Amino acid sequence: MFNVLLIAYLLLYVTKVIEGGDISGQDNATSSKSSWPAHAVMTANMYCEYPKDAFQVLINRQCPATHPFCVIDVPFDILLNQRYRCSTAPRRADPMVHLMNSSQLLVQINNDSELYGSHSNCMLTAFYSPDCAFSMRMVSYLYQLPRMYPRLRIVATDARDHSKLNSRYGIIGTPTILLWVDGSVVSRMDEAPFSLKAFRNYIEKWTDLELEYMPGVENESGLVEYIEFHKSSFDWYLCVSWCSFVLSIAYFFMNSKYGKAFWETVRINYIHVNQAQR
Repeated sequence: MFNVLLIAYLLLYVTKVIEGGDISGQDNATSSKSSWPAHAVMTANMYCEYPKDAFQVLINRQCPATHPFCVIDVPFDILLNQRYRCSTAPRRADPMVHLMNSSQLLVQINNDSELYGSHSNCMLTAFYSPDCAFSMRMVSYLYQLPRMYPRLRIVATDARDHSKLNSRYGIIGTPTILLWVDGSVVSRMDEAPFSLKAFRNYIEKWTDLELEYMPGVENESGLVEYIEFHKSSFDWYLCVSWCSFVLSIAYFFMNSKYGKAFWETVRINYIHVNQAQR
């Protein structure tokens, strides 16, 4: 008899949850909390705490009465595909690509890991080299990101400093794009960063940021600290590389069976014929 009553009570409980009914009889418990003035929670040093009766609020199909900058995760805010939360960060007044050396970048990383405010510190770092043609190709698209995602800090760092950053984070080539959240690297960009679409796919895949501005022309420049690249009229490294490539191909061809057959044909048809005519 007790089991029958227990099952009946559970079925009634589930029915009320599905219908959105009240279970505890306190219909307006959270409504009275949410009616507080907005300025009551807007303090200079905001302290976010988990709401009381959190699961009761969830059962009643309500949102907790808390400031939107207070990050409350599961079960209230389920991140889609486990993307990192960056949308709560304040908009940056300076839509710029910040140029930093390795020391300045380390200071910025340490500051981001301090977690001063109630929001995440998200940063995208591009490691480039002034002598790299691929870095030069990438930088025109990098300039657009601060206006496309004003809540994301965009930083460019010269990878030739040979600092401990290169060995710690595996910077072996340029350009290399890293995403940081609260002072920690969370992902590396695998797709070639040579289009706005590639950057957009990468940022929106790993964060909850949404596009706020789309430039009409991809090479349109904005407020940036320009990166200086070393331009040369003649690329000697490329010339030496091509010479080495051609010599290597010729060597391996002449030592293959096709190369030996070709040389034998030339020797019989031309060299022997010329010797016989003499």
